[in-house]
Amino acid sequence: MASSSTVPLRVRSPEILLHPNCCIGDCHQNPNSARTESSQGLSLEVSFQISDPPALSHCFVRCHDLAKVTRKNSPSAEEEPFIVAASGGLALLDITFSGDEGIHPPCSDYFVYRAGGGSPSLHLLPGPYPTDYQLNMVAVLPVCDGSDDYAVVFPDVEYLMHEDRNHYTLHIYRSDTKAWSAQVACIAEEETEDARNKLVVAHDATSVVYAGTGLIGWINLWTGAVICNVLDTNPTIRFVPVPPKEFYLDYIAEINIRPFRHMTIYNGVIKFIELKYHRGPAFNVKRRDDEGWMATIWTRPISSDVWNEGLTFDTSEIVVTDPGFRHLLPEMVNEENKLKLDKLMSGGPTLSLNDDHTVYILAKMSLFDPSAFVLALNTRSLTLESCAPCRGENILGFEPDYVPFALFS
Repeated sequence: MASSSTVPLRVRSPEILLHPNCCIGDCHQNPNSARTESSQGLSLEVSFQISDPPALSHCFVRCHDLAKVTRKNSPSAEEEPFIVAASGGLALLDITFSGDEGIHPPCSDYFVYRAGGGSPSLHLLPGPYPTDYQLNMVAVLPVCDGSDDYAVVFPDVEYLMHEDRNHYTLHIYRSDTKAWSAQVACIAEEETEDARNKLVVAHDATSVVYAGTGLIGWINLWTGAVICNVLDTNPTIRFVPVPPKEFYLDYIAEINIRPFRHMTIYNGVIKFIELKYHRGPAFNVKRRDDEGWMATIWTRPISSDVWNEGLTFDTSEIVVTDPGFRHLLPEMVNEENKLKLDKLMSGGPTLSLNDDHTVYILAKMSLFDPSAFVLALNTRSLTLESCAPCRGENILGFEPDYVPFALFS
């Protein structure tokens, strides 16, 4: 794990790169800490150790009765407390408590951490929680801009009952009403039959993004994004397809697409990036003589139907401006101060939320190298502006184990 120093609540950039798995322990002298009690009255503290990107930030959970959490969609996998969703200064955490034998049984609670408006706060999400929902599509969002109130959305897609279905069921908790409700979100009437099929049958979100006031985007990097105005009285669902894919991606349909693509939505703009490797699909156990790639970035206003191909750049064009990188990997910089990314395994592009010209890239010397680096590339000046080390032993497929969040916006 990269070492990083804790900074005050308002950091230089409101964006952070956050690992969703929480650390169990105390983040000492941390102004980002907030406390509350569990549903069984156990004291709980949540804090964030914040670093400016590309260094990673981490969430800490402290409770004397804390047990390892089991994710609801994978009962056999033991995992630590984790962040289910985050956006707009909010983070939703899933935490399991071991309980007391003969007194309290083990239980799992959801908590909403709120970073904005001065001192951070932590709120227990009241139960009972919905039982039918897709964990990978759960979202948290502000009720409206500038409000301290929030909403948590648990969507039920009902994949096995799709023949005549044209809707999602949204289970929503709102802090302003302190109540749960259920809403039906219908597919917009203007959507084509092909889009409807992708929405109700094939769409399986790989990430969830806050798309603006009352809007949530469920992203699948193979097909596109499902956008829904979840807080409206009559919410509707709209499908936004990805730009036309490169032909060689047809041959890696069984491979995780995340090392090649990323898509996000911020301030009303949808952004999409795709890497095309010089030597075809990556990644090989043995490093090739050319691991370089060409990247293409598209943008599209959320209200538009047209993608704009805005920028294409190649690894051979990138110049190093961060002196720290030359110290970390001197063999990766040539005599012209150009970054030799063709000799470095890299992938997993991550678009910055609040900077149109920054892309984060995950890099390793070899596929099984336990060390990795997160590179911050400026796509306008074609420079490597900064880099930070991170643990790489669990990133065999170059799928980043971090996500960009405007948590402290």
